[in-house]
Amino acid sequence: MKINTAIFKIKFTKVIYITIFWVLVSLYFRFITYLLFLRSSDPLDRDFALSIVTNILAALIAGLIFGTFEMFYFKDRFRKKTFIYAMFMKSVFYLLGIIVAVFIFFVVYNIFHNGYSVFDPYLYQHTLDLFIKPGSLIIFAVWGAVLLLTIFFIQVSDRFGQGTLMNFLFGRYHSPKEEERIFMFLDIKSSTAIAEKFGHSRYFNLLNDFFYDITDSIIYNNGEVYQYVGDEVVISWKLNKGVDNANCIKCFFDIKNVIKENSEYYRNNYGLVPEFKAGLHCGIVTAGEVGIFKKEIVYSGDVLNTASRIQEICNKYEKKLLVSERLLNLLPVKEKYSTEEIDVLKLKGKAKQIKLYSIERLI
Repeated sequence: MKINTAIFKIKFTKVIYITIFWVLVSLYFRFITYLLFLRSSDPLDRDFALSIVTNILAALIAGLIFGTFEMFYFKDRFRKKTFIYAMFMKSVFYLLGIIVAVFIFFVVYNIFHNGYSVFDPYLYQHTLDLFIKPGSLIIFAVWGAVLLLTIFFIQVSDRFGQGTLMNFLFGRYHSPKEEERIFMFLDIKSSTAIAEKFGHSRYFNLLNDFFYDITDSIIYNNGEVYQYVGDEVVISWKLNKGVDNANCIKCFFDIKNVIKENSEYYRNNYGLVPEFKAGLHCGIVTAGEVGIFKKEIVYSGDVLNTASRIQEICNKYEKKLLVSERLLNLLPVKEKYSTEEIDVLKLKGKAKQIKLYSIERLI
């Protein structure tokens, strides 16, 4: 499974977005300070052009460094920490980093521009004078605010879920829309018995570890976590993304592999390896924002009820994955998966019946 490669691409894309944002902020701030504090307003001014290039390079380097640290080092380490703790620790680290980087920049500037020697005591005094000038303090304040805003945005985005925050910001579902989507209902088998045996706190930790471990598999296969309901997670795809490369099916078996790889951890900490089952179906749903004090993007339609029913039937036939015929006919599964017709699902109040198939991976 090539989860690491896919996750790398996703994280690298976010690094690029962060860097672009920082460059744009840098240009905006430079234009504002130029118009407010400099005598000339000629955009062709040589010093102004040089400062623009310098600001772009500085923001580019800083954005790439910050984005790389955030996405590839801090993101996973703070995933299980509280929102406030993560914000505080990251802010302290990055603000100290900015202070050190700017101080070093001023030292280098004084060495090459003013001809100071590295061993000249006036070098560091002059550097400190530059460091505490009003202009420098304004720069610290502005970039400190940009830094905090960026961290806050990343943290909130993680809490909302993959892509959900952007949907809220741009009002994509402010008015209800119809979409064709795939839904997977996946839950842990024998959850009631496990919960009674473990108690609430220990069972909650098991669920938290399980949901944590399966996240990369969902992201890698272009899925979105729609809801966590007790021991159940509802995963959704836009139809084209779920059908492409049979991502919605591949997601299930990637999750299976991840839990298997972490089986020793689960045995050592919980005395068992969680087993799970899933049901998949596709169709038209209505998507839109609901709620006043707490807004959510909600999907409604028979598709969700049907997918949930399909998942429930897994126990009856002792199958781990069942898929509706409608979805199966759209998926490229012949080479990598074997299918078996299991039953016909009769929906209450519906004349139409749905054939169900089990799926196993061949390679």
